[in-house]
Amino acid sequence: MIAARPTSVVVAASVTIAMATVFAAVAIWDLVAGDTTGPRLGTNYYYIIAAAILIPASLALLSGRTWPRGVLVTSHLLIVLSMIALAAVLGWIAVLAVGLSTVALIALATPSARAFLSGGRRDNFLDD
Repeated sequence: MIAARPTSVVVAASVTIAMATVFAAVAIWDLVAGDTTGPRLGTNYYYIIAAAILIPASLALLSGRTWPRGVLVTSHLLIVLSMIALAAVLGWIAVLAVGLSTVALIALATPSARAFLSGGRRDNFLDD
């Protein structure tokens, strides 16, 4: 029997897909606009590659695969930390990214998401 997909998993995947799409769109915009100098070029390629990883991982998360949870948790933790470091430069954009990533992290940590993504295994170390 396949368990129903929890809302928290849908929220985490949707937030991740939205953020990855926006990051990639801004990077492509910069590349098309001709901003291809130095570190900015590398950053643009990084966002495009990250989106190419995060979007399929989010779709796999929706299908109940277990491996995307670690990818998404790691990426959202890195987003939170980097946006906190860049808050003085990015302002409200950093606050928005931290808020969305926090929502995704909380959604992935809910008991319903953990049960859905456990693949039928029990977390014995958490049940003691």
